[in-house]
Amino acid sequence: MNGDTPKSIVHPTDLSFASQDAFAHALRIAVACKSMLHILHIEAPETEEEDWDRFPQMREMLARWKMISPTATRAEAAEQLGVKIVKASVESESLPGCDDASSATGAGTAAGAWTAVGACAAGTVDDGAVS
Repeated sequence: MNGDTPKSIVHPTDLSFASQDAFAHALRIAVACKSMLHILHIEAPETEEEDWDRFPQMREMLARWKMISPTATRAEAAEQLGVKIVKASVESESLPGCDDASSATGAGTAAGAWTAVGACAAGTVDDGAVS
């Protein structure tokens, strides 16, 4: 990395209570580096509808940290902090090789994980500022 700050942070999450600490660390790094933060959740195929409220609420956390006003809009928070948030929810599908992550090309590496996601998932993205 040679002293360069990351331009993009990826936070994979199962949206559980236990994942909130990892999210807080990812958010702090993104704010400190003025990076883009990608929050990635893979849904089970039987999930019927999108529920963006299940994703971590960045503005609430940033307001608790006194980094933004509690009444700041998404755009105001993004402008003030220099951070952009992308929330992605993808649905895993029953495609060959998707049942077992080790069968995906390059599994066990970051590239392998993205290969598996790209080949075995379809979903939606909330490409907003700070939500």
